[in-house]
Amino acid sequence: MTGLSNEKITAGNKAVEGQLSVKVNTGQEVLEAFQLFDIAGSLVFQFGDANSDTGVVSTRFPKDKLGQELQHDAAGVNISYSVEGEIVSWSGGKIKVSEDVDGGYEGTLQAVISAPESSWNLSEGVFKIHN
Repeated sequence: MTGLSNEKITAGNKAVEGQLSVKVNTGQEVLEAFQLFDIAGSLVFQFGDANSDTGVVSTRFPKDKLGQELQHDAAGVNISYSVEGEIVSWSGGKIKVSEDVDGGYEGTLQAVISAPESSWNLSEGVFKIHN
Protein backbone atom coordinates (compact mmCIF):
# COMPACT_ATOMS: atom_id res chain seq x y z
CA MET A 1 0.00 0.00 0.00
CA THR A 2 1.34 3.41 -0.91
CA GLY A 3 1.52 6.29 1.49
CA LEU A 4 -0.89 9.17 1.14
CA SER A 5 1.86 11.45 -0.15
CA ASN A 6 2.37 9.18 -3.18
CA GLU A 7 -1.29 8.94 -4.18
CA LYS A 8 -2.93 11.22 -6.70
CA ILE A 9 -5.65 13.54 -5.51
CA THR A 10 -8.87 12.42 -7.10
CA ALA A 11 -12.04 13.99 -8.34
CA GLY A 12 -15.12 11.82 -8.52
CA ASN A 13 -13.16 8.79 -7.25
CA LYS A 14 -11.01 8.75 -10.40
CA ALA A 15 -7.35 9.67 -10.64
CA VAL A 16 -6.65 12.94 -12.44
CA GLU A 17 -4.11 12.78 -15.25
CA GLY A 18 -2.63 15.36 -17.57
CA GLN A 19 -0.12 18.12 -17.68
CA LEU A 20 0.46 21.76 -18.48
CA SER A 21 3.49 22.79 -20.50
CA VAL A 22 4.05 26.49 -19.89
CA LYS A 23 6.78 29.07 -19.98
CA VAL A 24 7.00 30.85 -16.60
CA ASN A 25 8.85 34.09 -17.29
CA THR A 26 11.73 32.68 -19.38
CA GLY A 27 11.88 29.10 -18.06
CA GLN A 28 9.91 26.20 -19.54
CA GLU A 29 7.94 24.13 -17.00
CA VAL A 30 5.91 20.92 -17.26
CA LEU A 31 3.39 20.72 -14.41
CA GLU A 32 1.41 17.57 -13.64
CA ALA A 33 -2.37 17.76 -13.18
CA PHE A 34 -3.64 16.97 -9.69
CA GLN A 35 -7.22 18.26 -9.46
CA LEU A 36 -10.23 18.49 -11.76
CA PHE A 37 -13.66 19.45 -10.48
CA ASP A 38 -16.97 20.45 -12.02
CA ILE A 39 -18.33 22.99 -9.53
CA ALA A 40 -21.51 24.99 -10.12
CA GLY A 41 -21.14 24.95 -13.90
CA SER A 42 -17.42 25.73 -13.93
CA LEU A 43 -14.42 23.49 -14.51
CA VAL A 44 -11.73 23.97 -11.89
CA PHE A 45 -8.37 22.34 -12.43
CA GLN A 46 -4.87 22.57 -10.98
CA PHE A 47 -1.38 21.75 -12.21
CA GLY A 48 1.85 21.53 -10.22
CA ASP A 49 2.92 19.79 -7.03
CA ALA A 50 -0.09 19.25 -4.75
CA ASN A 51 2.26 19.33 -1.74
CA SER A 52 3.97 22.60 -2.67
CA ASP A 53 2.94 26.13 -1.79
CA THR A 54 4.73 27.62 -4.82
CA GLY A 55 4.30 27.12 -8.55
CA VAL A 56 0.76 25.71 -8.66
CA VAL A 57 -1.37 26.96 -11.56
CA SER A 58 -5.13 26.94 -10.91
CA THR A 59 -7.85 27.74 -13.41
CA ARG A 60 -11.61 28.18 -13.43
CA PHE A 61 -13.54 28.11 -16.71
CA PRO A 62 -17.33 28.23 -17.29
CA LYS A 63 -18.55 25.00 -18.94
CA ASP A 64 -21.03 26.91 -21.12
CA LYS A 65 -18.06 28.68 -22.76
CA LEU A 66 -16.17 25.51 -23.80
CA GLY A 67 -14.48 25.98 -27.16
CA GLN A 68 -14.26 29.75 -26.76
CA GLU A 69 -11.19 31.79 -25.91
CA LEU A 70 -11.91 34.05 -22.94
CA GLN A 71 -10.00 37.15 -21.91
CA HIS A 72 -9.01 38.15 -18.38
CA ASP A 73 -12.12 40.25 -17.75
CA ALA A 74 -14.69 37.61 -18.82
CA ALA A 75 -17.18 36.56 -16.14
CA GLY A 76 -16.50 33.26 -14.39
CA VAL A 77 -12.94 32.72 -15.66
CA ASN A 78 -9.75 32.87 -13.60
CA ILE A 79 -6.11 31.81 -13.67
CA SER A 80 -4.04 31.99 -10.51
CA TYR A 81 -0.53 31.07 -9.43
CA SER A 82 0.51 30.15 -5.89
CA VAL A 83 3.65 31.75 -4.53
CA GLU A 84 4.87 30.90 -1.03
CA GLY A 85 1.37 29.91 0.03
CA GLU A 86 -0.31 33.00 -1.40
CA ILE A 87 -2.68 32.64 -4.34
CA VAL A 88 -2.16 35.45 -6.84
CA SER A 89 -4.84 35.96 -9.53
CA TRP A 90 -4.11 37.06 -13.05
CA SER A 91 -4.19 40.66 -14.17
CA GLY A 92 -4.30 39.95 -17.91
CA GLY A 93 -4.23 37.22 -20.53
CA LYS A 94 -6.53 34.62 -22.06
CA ILE A 95 -7.53 30.96 -21.81
CA LYS A 96 -9.32 28.51 -24.07
CA VAL A 97 -10.71 25.16 -22.91
CA SER A 98 -12.29 22.53 -25.18
CA GLU A 99 -13.48 18.97 -24.71
CA ASP A 100 -11.10 16.41 -26.19
CA VAL A 101 -11.96 13.11 -27.90
CA ASP A 102 -11.12 11.10 -24.75
CA GLY A 103 -13.75 12.82 -22.59
CA GLY A 104 -11.27 15.16 -20.95
CA TYR A 105 -10.28 18.73 -21.63
CA GLU A 106 -7.50 20.48 -23.48
CA GLY A 107 -6.57 24.07 -23.99
CA THR A 108 -4.20 26.96 -24.07
CA LEU A 109 -3.46 29.75 -21.65
CA GLN A 110 -1.38 32.82 -21.10
CA ALA A 111 -1.53 35.08 -18.09
CA VAL A 112 0.18 37.94 -16.37
CA ILE A 113 0.23 37.31 -12.62
CA SER A 114 1.14 40.33 -10.48
CA ALA A 115 1.70 40.87 -6.79
CA PRO A 116 3.35 43.82 -5.04
CA GLU A 117 6.98 43.96 -6.22
CA SER A 118 6.68 40.70 -8.23
CA SER A 119 5.18 39.45 -11.46
CA TRP A 120 5.09 36.24 -13.46
CA ASN A 121 4.35 35.86 -17.12
CA LEU A 122 2.77 32.50 -18.01
CA SER A 123 2.98 32.10 -21.77
CA GLU A 124 2.73 29.41 -24.44
CA GLY A 125 0.66 27.28 -22.05
CA VAL A 126 -0.79 24.08 -23.52
CA PHE A 127 -2.62 21.52 -21.38
CA LYS A 128 -4.62 18.29 -21.32
CA ILE A 129 -6.48 16.94 -18.31
CA HIS A 130 -8.93 14.12 -17.59
CA ASN A 131 -10.11 11.89 -14.79
